Amino acid sequence: MNKHFPFVLLLIVLFATLDIFAQNIPLPRDVSAAYGKGTRSRDGKPGDKYWQNKSEYRIEAKLLVPEKTLQGKALIKYYNNSPDSLSEIVLRLYQDFFAKGSQRNFSVSPLDITDGVKLIGLALNGEKISLENKSRYSRYDTHLTLYPEQAVKPGGTAEIEIEWSFLIPSVSQVRMGSYDSTTFFLGQWYPQIAVYDDVFGWDKLAYTGETEFYNDFNDYEVSIDVPSDFGVWATGEQQNADDVLPGELISKLETALISDTVVNIIDTTMLKNGFSFKGSAGRTTWIFKAQYVPDFAFGTAKNYLWDATSLKLTGRKFDRLLISAAYNPKSKDFYEVAYFSRFAIDKFSHSFPGVAFPYPYITVFNGGGGMEYPMLVNNGSNSTRAGAAGLAAHEIAHTYFPFYMGINEKRFAWMDEGWAVLFPFESQLELFPESDPRIRNSKLFATVAGTEFDVPLNISTYHARGAAYRNAAYNRPASAYYYLRDFLGREKFDAALHEFISRWNGKHPLPSDFFFTFENILGENLWWYWQPWFFSNAYPDLALENVRVSDSKVKFDVINTGKLPLPVSVKIYDKENKSESFYFTADIWKGNTERTQIEVPATLKVESVMIGEAYIPDINLNNNFYQIK
Repeated sequence: MNKHFPFVLLLIVLFATLDIFAQNIPLPRDVSAAYGKGTRSRDGKPGDKYWQNKSEYRIEAKLLVPEKTLQGKALIKYYNNSPDSLSEIVLRLYQDFFAKGSQRNFSVSPLDITDGVKLIGLALNGEKISLENKSRYSRYDTHLTLYPEQAVKPGGTAEIEIEWSFLIPSVSQVRMGSYDSTTFFLGQWYPQIAVYDDVFGWDKLAYTGETEFYNDFNDYEVSIDVPSDFGVWATGEQQNADDVLPGELISKLETALISDTVVNIIDTTMLKNGFSFKGSAGRTTWIFKAQYVPDFAFGTAKNYLWDATSLKLTGRKFDRLLISAAYNPKSKDFYEVAYFSRFAIDKFSHSFPGVAFPYPYITVFNGGGGMEYPMLVNNGSNSTRAGAAGLAAHEIAHTYFPFYMGINEKRFAWMDEGWAVLFPFESQLELFPESDPRIRNSKLFATVAGTEFDVPLNISTYHARGAAYRNAAYNRPASAYYYLRDFLGREKFDAALHEFISRWNGKHPLPSDFFFTFENILGENLWWYWQPWFFSNAYPDLALENVRVSDSKVKFDVINTGKLPLPVSVKIYDKENKSESFYFTADIWKGNTERTQIEVPATLKVESVMIGEAYIPDINLNNNFYQIK
């Protein structure tokens, strides 16, 4: 016998087993085609033929404050790394969302309805394109599509020059806008080349306000011209600090970069004395650079406080991460946001997900709502400390998903929002144990679960709206991830998650890449769990039946009416209300998703039995209690 035969046989069995696992996951035909082309692999890894495109942006932006107008010029170099010749180049003009007649999923005030983005100049590969020549470009929904005279060949490049302006919304601040006469946050503000990928080709899904974003990883050099009494906080590293910041601020920032405590970079005394930045003729130009990031945003305001601290991280090119909060002095909840943010990032980096924060800077800007961008988040004020900490942690958690991981949020929002709900659980529970985020998420899920708004997660979230979108993007997936980690155990779950992140950071993973990676790393067929949580309308509803009590044991059946694998928490009580507790993770349903029999020891004289916990969703609590007669 060949001495290598047993090893070869083992490999054959292993790969055959993994292929059997992969067969369970249903793939839409466009997704399946990518695996057939070799850009993706059924073991969850990027395929040998995986590719993605990128752009380099050089942008000049000018903010006209009284007019509430943004003017911009950009030179964009686009790299076609695909095997396809591109006969069109699709750009996004996000602010056409506010144009008359645009389709929208969010209500917009009539005061913010405009003509959308005003194009001032356009050139492709050095050739000026007349804005009257509609044969060279078209505008539809929130897209600008250019038609080059010669297709962009594989390995080729295209250069686009574009000049534009738009009015900044003041009432309907959908992720960005003017919050008062001296506070602006600019997201979705520049013409951005859409993603062309190995699965869907050009991303031509319109921006309708509810679904979020899907971007390539690009390089940016951006100059931002604002009045000299306005500060600017942005994606990337500031390039001209010596030309912009007074020496006192530079000194304080240097202190913050070696400090574990919060340093007041701009304090109330400085604002009272009429603080201003360096500049000429009343204007200051701030310059920022960022490499291999999926977006660029900035916030700017007059008379904002600025706090900063830092955190030492290992395994990164930078020694310490600078963490800032820029905020209105009237926002009382923001005085601790820099501290809250540092606390959360420390947990993210060293506990869960246990991956060092990938960027050297992060700022929480006090604008409105809650929205994430690379190295920058836009948060409104909260009425409680727990709310301020939770919002900061959630938006910062998005640094991992979708930014580090390149998630297609438009189609698979649960691949980023679900994680951003889950990751802050630990920091929130430690800071504010009385405000348990697991209970809040459980209640939100149970409110929608089992209704027509509880749609399967494998349905593109682009097609969900309102309560259906919120549940599919946030609450259901966060619960699915949480109970998966619960029964796998932290070590196994985190190992699989780390491998998924290692394989796909800086790329564009699909849901199937996530499922395949977990099964590949764990060596388990998890279809019994994936199917009800991600591919069905199963809902949380456990019922207690057939309770039998002996001297030392309690036996009973738990009926899984909703067919959703959930943990089972059991409490038995005596007549004095003394209790004993037992807990069974969700894999109790692995063999039978409809019914399980449980037996627990009893040292008490049992008077009643109850199943359930506040952090385990259940749409009907009336059948969770049994009184011994």
